[in-house]
Amino acid sequence: MAFSKSQGQASSLWFGGSTSEPVGTFSVIHQVLVGIILSIDLNVITAGLTMKLLRHQINGHIGGRQTDLLLCLSLQIELKDIIIIIIMSKEARPSWDSPMQFVLACVSYAVGLGNVWRFPYLCQMHGGGGFLIPYLLMLVLEGIPLFCMELAIGQKMRLGSIGAWTAISPYLGGLGIASVVTSMYLCLYYNVINAWSFWYLFHSFQSVLPWAECPVNANRTGYLEECEVASPTQYFFYRETLNISSSIDENGGIHMGQALCLLLAWIIVYLFIVRGVKSTGMVVYFTATFPYVVLIIYLIRGVTLHGAWNGVKYMFTPKLEQLANPQTWINAATQIFFSLGLGFGSLIAFASYNHHNNNFERQAVAVSLINSGTSVFASIVTFAIYGFKATFNYENCLE
Repeated sequence: MAFSKSQGQASSLWFGGSTSEPVGTFSVIHQVLVGIILSIDLNVITAGLTMKLLRHQINGHIGGRQTDLLLCLSLQIELKDIIIIIIMSKEARPSWDSPMQFVLACVSYAVGLGNVWRFPYLCQMHGGGGFLIPYLLMLVLEGIPLFCMELAIGQKMRLGSIGAWTAISPYLGGLGIASVVTSMYLCLYYNVINAWSFWYLFHSFQSVLPWAECPVNANRTGYLEECEVASPTQYFFYRETLNISSSIDENGGIHMGQALCLLLAWIIVYLFIVRGVKSTGMVVYFTATFPYVVLIIYLIRGVTLHGAWNGVKYMFTPKLEQLANPQTWINAATQIFFSLGLGFGSLIAFASYNHHNNNFERQAVAVSLINSGTSVFASIVTFAIYGFKATFNYENCLE
């Protein structure tokens, strides 16, 4: 290992010696130690394993001469100094500008389709308000403790998912890799949904929404038969948005509109994270609050619809016989994991940018309660619209 003059001077400053290259049995060991100092950004685990190896090498080279013994003791003391330096270097990791940014980042991460889409579906499938009983129990028994644990690991280790689990035990490194792979798959399919959202957004700037009524046929004598058989919303989604083929054996072509929307979604994601917590910390003020603005608008509109209260009443009418169904409890536990984002490694990464004295316990409880409260609030909005649709279809059927 060769060092430049400046590196040699740096080693002199750290070890209190001259700028000349060390001689004797410990020259290689001495240079490796200097390399650790000059490469302070190395993973903490690598540095720890290196120091353990050096300790073994030092112990193996102890001879009968007093000079060697004193040098060994000196190097062992310097190893302790290196540990302190590496720990202090972890404080150079970027941090959230304020605890509020971290809380908003966790809320932005947790609150999503799992609250607005999946939770109302599970409520409807498992007896309305009766599903809240196992859901809240699982929140207390598994949701909050595991959420707190992930925040504690990230804040203590100040590393990402792979580095944090490897630091705990080398045998747990695969757990960190699995969480990163899972997060990658999650990003892939969530961004496809973002692309659909952009597609609908761009098509909504019309006086008559394209999914509000069926398009006319080629000779303009009526509506398309395919659309009339299904519905305008189904036709627009399957034919215009997805343009699905008739079978899985037919690949079809590239949907250029959707491809451009997907590209736009990835560009926006890149811009959000390009500067790390500096850019993400500013974005979360919007991503964590804007969904609630939309939900409030939907709530005001939903409860004013005809028959909306029938849906809300159905939601809060418990069917306690569902509590004897094991699938209800399994889905409640799964919903807690999916909604809070447990096991994906993202919470560990978020918490790794916290200060070492941050009160993560209170934040874990707050984010968990906000997430579950949002699920109930979004369900009220959703069931109000369900009630309107059900009442509308029922009255049309009577007519």
